[in-house]
Amino acid sequence: EGPTPPPPFRLRTNPPGQAYWNGPPTPMSALQAMMTGEVQRDVGNQPRLEIDASGDAEYQAVTQVLAAAHNAEMSRIAFVRR
Repeated sequence: EGPTPPPPFRLRTNPPGQAYWNGPPTPMSALQAMMTGEVQRDVGNQPRLEIDASGDAEYQAVTQVLAAAHNAEMSRIAFVRR
């Protein structure tokens, strides 16, 4: 059995492309650096990124989030709806 995974962090997007990192609004331009920081805490035991894109979220905003996660080398990504 491996280490207990850290709690997930949630990234919500809504029109007009605003991102919210665990609640507070966050500029899209800051996402990759924030994700990289999460990955570097423990590369082998990353938190899960939970993307909550509203039904009317802009496609471009969701692709920007996914690109930032890819560039930050996030390996645990899930789409959630709440």
